[in-house]
Amino acid sequence: MAFLSFRCKIPEEDGTQPMIGNRRFLSATHRRAPFLTHDHTLRDGVVTCITTACIIDLLGEPAPWTPRRVRVVNGCVRLLIACHAIFFSVTVWGAEPLPVTVRSVANLVVHLRGETMAEVVAVRDTLLAAEVAGRIRNVLVQVGDQVATGDLLVVQDDRLLKLRVDEAEGGLQELRANRDLAVRQAARAQTLREKGQATDEQLERRETERAVLEAGIRRQEATLAALRLQAEQCRITAPFAGQVVTREAQPGLWAGPGTPLLRLVDTRETRVAAQMAAGQAEQMEKITGWFFVQGGQRIPLIPQVLLRVASSTARTREARFTLTGASPPVGSSGRLVWEDVRPHLPAWLIVRREGKLGVFLVQDGKGVFQVLPEAQEGRPVPLDAGLPIPTTAMLVIKGREALTDGQAVRISKDAAE
Repeated sequence: MAFLSFRCKIPEEDGTQPMIGNRRFLSATHRRAPFLTHDHTLRDGVVTCITTACIIDLLGEPAPWTPRRVRVVNGCVRLLIACHAIFFSVTVWGAEPLPVTVRSVANLVVHLRGETMAEVVAVRDTLLAAEVAGRIRNVLVQVGDQVATGDLLVVQDDRLLKLRVDEAEGGLQELRANRDLAVRQAARAQTLREKGQATDEQLERRETERAVLEAGIRRQEATLAALRLQAEQCRITAPFAGQVVTREAQPGLWAGPGTPLLRLVDTRETRVAAQMAAGQAEQMEKITGWFFVQGGQRIPLIPQVLLRVASSTARTREARFTLTGASPPVGSSGRLVWEDVRPHLPAWLIVRREGKLGVFLVQDGKGVFQVLPEAQEGRPVPLDAGLPIPTTAMLVIKGREALTDGQAVRISKDAAE
């Protein structure tokens, strides 16, 4: 048929009304159907040419073009053009609703749960070391012993220090005796000066001698106090109540300042320490459920402190928690588990429109883009109280990638929940 060879040609070079179809075919058709003009639009021209070609082929070439025949063909063409216009306006300018699947917010929300390695640590864990140089004479405790505050643990040889203390005490007594003599001599010089029997120079000399001796006494008293303190440091006592967990000190061992002797741990007051990644640390204030899990034991925790110093290698920050139940032994390893009671929208549901992140809701048969201010790509979004998304709202699941704000949608039968 003739319409099978029809081709459409887009506007002329001079910008005038577009020509429709093959020039030769169009001119021949125009000669065979004198009611056609070049005033048709592109759409109507296409339909007109195709329709005319079909009608001409059906009517056949030998039949002459009578006025009645022209009117019949013209009426058919106009009817087909009107039908085409209606179809074109429905399918193009009034696009069909986009089929989507939806689900209610209540069926989509999740509660975040995370975990990391944790350890039970003691609040007070001290390595006791020697403070002065000396040989160890006696060790009064063994590993595992419970001690109270002030209990004697290790004794170093302090005989040489005691001799130095005695020497310092003797020197102090001598200085005090000379100071007393200088005081009396200064008083006598003052009396003689008043009677005119001593000069001012003699009086000043006596007062200077007294001041020098008083300064010497203060210096000697400080030396004596330091020696007594060193002698006391030969006796290592417990700074707090706890348990001896290691013992390096042995009788006869020479210990210089800083030599480790014992490790004392307070087992009554413990904490849970964990290394938190940067993203986890930022959300600590918004998480309400913390637990220490070890085996089948699950102990609730209370956040105590988050260090403001991050590790330069692992880029983590240490967080410490207070145990609310029976504490496992110090050094026990487990898992720090946290649960966010706030509902969150899953990260895969978030889409970006015009540089903003959000979700699509179905309202009045249209897809409405709801911006989520706190949304971050790849992270679940918390549904805070101030966010205007009720739990009964229907969110678009399938079809959200191609959906635009305000576009008409049609909910698929396998969608709504």
